[in-house]
Amino acid sequence: MFPVIGLVVLLVMIFGGFAITGGALGPVMEAIPHEMLIIGGAAVGALIIGNSMKELKALGGGLMKVFKGPKYKKQDYLDVIFLVSKLMKMLRTEGPIALEPHVEDPKSSAVFAEYPRLLADHTLVNL
Repeated sequence: MFPVIGLVVLLVMIFGGFAITGGALGPVMEAIPHEMLIIGGAAVGALIIGNSMKELKALGGGLMKVFKGPKYKKQDYLDVIFLVSKLMKMLRTEGPIALEPHVEDPKSSAVFAEYPRLLADHTLVNL
């Protein structure tokens, strides 16, 4: 969502600034397809010339991540907070011996089973 908003703000600022300074938008609107082809083509060509294939692939992957959005949602963060709170409460009330089986084998833990989305994220579970 933010990339689209950023693009809209960019275009409004460019064309709005041009119009505020007294520029006529009619000729600009007629020239947009050709100008965009020329300027955009030059920019893409310079990007290709100036970077290796590895960097271009990384750029494409980065752009995909921007438009795809964040990996974790608000509910994921809340689930982590709730899970850690339950584990800390268990540690405080029942002691470290009661907590150990849950931490050693999270897949068979009843506490971790309440949060299947978190349990599926191996990096998070190992952390």
